[in-house]
Amino acid sequence: MHPVLYAKIIGLRERLLQLREELELRRTDLDVGSFWKTWHGKAESSHIAAGDGSFNYARRLGFWLFGATASGVYSGCDAGDVFLGELDILRLGDIGEDALRALAQSGSKIMEAKALKMAGERITGGLLLADGALSGLFKNYTEDMGNNRIASLAGLGPGEEERLFRWAKDIAGELPENPDGWSSWSGKDMVFSLEEDRRFSVGILMALCRKEYLATLIGLLDGNANRMVGIAKTSEECTIIEGFPDIYVLSVGTRAPGFTEPKPVELPKDEGLPELPCSFFYARLEEGYGVMRLEVFAEPEKVDPPRLLSVLLGASVSGYPYPLAKAHHMCSLSFSSLYKYLGLAGGRWEPSGREALFQ
Repeated sequence: MHPVLYAKIIGLRERLLQLREELELRRTDLDVGSFWKTWHGKAESSHIAAGDGSFNYARRLGFWLFGATASGVYSGCDAGDVFLGELDILRLGDIGEDALRALAQSGSKIMEAKALKMAGERITGGLLLADGALSGLFKNYTEDMGNNRIASLAGLGPGEEERLFRWAKDIAGELPENPDGWSSWSGKDMVFSLEEDRRFSVGILMALCRKEYLATLIGLLDGNANRMVGIAKTSEECTIIEGFPDIYVLSVGTRAPGFTEPKPVELPKDEGLPELPCSFFYARLEEGYGVMRLEVFAEPEKVDPPRLLSVLLGASVSGYPYPLAKAHHMCSLSFSSLYKYLGLAGGRWEPSGREALFQ
């Protein structure tokens, strides 16, 4: 154990106590029962589909090794799994770490949406469970893959953005569609072979991802929006007590299963995105387990939390929907898994530059 950090444990303990005491003091005037509705409903059986995605990367002396994965789970008349993924290497000189991370994350988001759609096609009716907030599906497009983000990653100067997106549009027309994977990544060799500033390669690849993600998201929402539920285990929103996340306040202040009143969510707007109503509420399925933030594409007055919670309870273990937990575990991509794949590909002894630390 690090001796300096060990010496700071006492101070850390005091800070934790102060944080909890501050919350308790600010809760004295707060009637949690006024907005937390206790619920003891019965589990309801229904068809369920769920999807999740993941990515990871590692640096060797000569190249980046990265992977992006997604998985879908469905249960109803039949039950099964869906797997999508990409594994590749890129020369260190071709791309920086920030750009690599952005590309791998974009690929995982594209395949996650495809996996959820594919799993949803295998059930009749029922619910489609997305990992995280539904509003996050829109933010992926407007922020993580937004034009400003692409311009920043590519280091574009004045007047270059229009040229880059025009070029990306031309290349996109030459790429084959792959409904079961990350289509835009198939254009990497063409993009990196261009005799242009290397910045443009990163920007073009991100622009291709943005275009593919939008088409994938619209395909997922078409016919499925009204049965989609976004489930987030964390949230930074502080609407109950300033400075304290709502989920933390409710987790500490309640133990019984229940829910809060649905409230509206303002989705990011973009000319390419559909306009949909969206609402959220917090809920706990079983006593003593975690509070979750749930989002649905509906006006607040049209959301029926008790019915929705009954369906989720019917597919839950330890207060969390099992299909979503299973999808998460199936797509998880650890460093050890990456190195195992590299070894199977014949790269077990590729130097990392850190060998001397493990002698």
